[in-house]
Amino acid sequence: MTDSPESRKRKHRILVVDDDPLITLMVRDLLSSQSFEIISAANGQEGLRFVKERRPDVVLLDYMLPDLEGLEVLKQIRVKDARLPVLFITAQGTSDMAIEAMKLCAFDFLPKPLNLDRLEHQISQAIENRRLMRVPVELPCNLTENKQIGDQLVGNCAAMQEVYKAIGRVALQDVPILLYGETGTGKELVARAIYQHGHRAENLFLKVSCADFSGPWLESELFGHEAGAFPGATEQRVGRFEQCGNGTLLIEEISTLSFSLQSKLLRVIRDRKFERAGGTTSIQTGANVILTTSEAPEELVASDVLREDLYYALSGFILRLPPLRDRTEDLPLLIEHFVNRFSNIGRSYGPEVARVSPEAMEMLLEYSWPGNVAELQSVLKRALIETKGVILLSDYLKNALQEGIEDSSLYHGEANAGSEPPQSSRYLTNWQSFVEPRIQAETDTLYADALSEMENHLLSLILIQTKGNQAQAARLLGITRASLRKKIQTLGLQIEHIVNTKED
Repeated sequence: MTDSPESRKRKHRILVVDDDPLITLMVRDLLSSQSFEIISAANGQEGLRFVKERRPDVVLLDYMLPDLEGLEVLKQIRVKDARLPVLFITAQGTSDMAIEAMKLCAFDFLPKPLNLDRLEHQISQAIENRRLMRVPVELPCNLTENKQIGDQLVGNCAAMQEVYKAIGRVALQDVPILLYGETGTGKELVARAIYQHGHRAENLFLKVSCADFSGPWLESELFGHEAGAFPGATEQRVGRFEQCGNGTLLIEEISTLSFSLQSKLLRVIRDRKFERAGGTTSIQTGANVILTTSEAPEELVASDVLREDLYYALSGFILRLPPLRDRTEDLPLLIEHFVNRFSNIGRSYGPEVARVSPEAMEMLLEYSWPGNVAELQSVLKRALIETKGVILLSDYLKNALQEGIEDSSLYHGEANAGSEPPQSSRYLTNWQSFVEPRIQAETDTLYADALSEMENHLLSLILIQTKGNQAQAARLLGITRASLRKKIQTLGLQIEHIVNTKED
């Protein structure tokens, strides 16, 4: 069932179950700049009542409560809502307590005194995972009858019909799944559709993007670590496999995993066992894994990026998602879907955008969409923010689309040989024109949108300055080469073209 527009617009609710009022005050102060509603309960019974009546998005649960132990409260929460993210907090933390909490699928176990940066990060992660579980991914339906649909796989072409059939075949099976397709083809949506249509839908769905972590922290994110396992590992941490319980774990871009981590992942797939980093005790997991990559797995094996034995372990179910250029017959459907979805963006007053003009439609149909469906969504959303009337005219589309065309020209080697060298001003965003329409639209993704916009320009500039030297670029950026390689791949950057264009 799809959330109503009202439910999607309401503030995220954080329930703090702790008899210490200072903890609630601290959480309120920590999250004061964000749009959160903080609810407090002084004991376990009150907390359980609020879980039922107020439907929080995240629970912060203390272990020592006046009436019930925190673990008992967590057990009862799991009966009411098996997927509600619960952050377990306590000043009496032991390894046994942490393990018991994670066996009950706590989202994380945080010792007091609380590390505020970590707490804020984990609350943000918990809310995102709650969204991934709650917002349905609909398979094809009549788009015009439900304009408030959230996330949806759209398309009637033969390739997408095969994708839908594959989702139906694999959803009820307990097998590792490998999804591959170019950036923007909808791998996360397909993973969520598999999860939501399967028998694990009442359990957790967690996501790990491998390129977001460097060094030992990626192993820690997946498998956890013991105190002292590596520099900075000052306390025991539970990883996503333990957090996930019998749910589904989405691991994005496995090509960035080192061979040693691929070996550890292979053992989990084969034996459903692993050890935390620095640990010797084998831990059982019931999680099913969905993995993604932007490149064909056979090519990754051939180039010694993916272990051959891991590839064979995953070969039971591999699903390719087609790029948008291979399903152009779906473009009108996709355009209609996104116009319907974003037609009232920034329009508290006045009519919604009803349709796309013929000239604008022609522009959309003629563009190559190297960023696939994700780029199409971004361009239409940007254009609809700027549109003043009830028809999306080509004038409003040109600015949004031109940015995509210029980026495509740079990233994919389509610039004319005699074009001017890229100047730094080309990469600098007019932040005022970027921010103001989004403020008017009351967006809640401005921070993420701005970071994404900045990342595009920053990486291009650094690669020009380093003449395409990825090792030097990674050092300047303070990230690993694997992370940089993933970002280059995600953005579709063609390094040789960037450097040659600059030198010309």
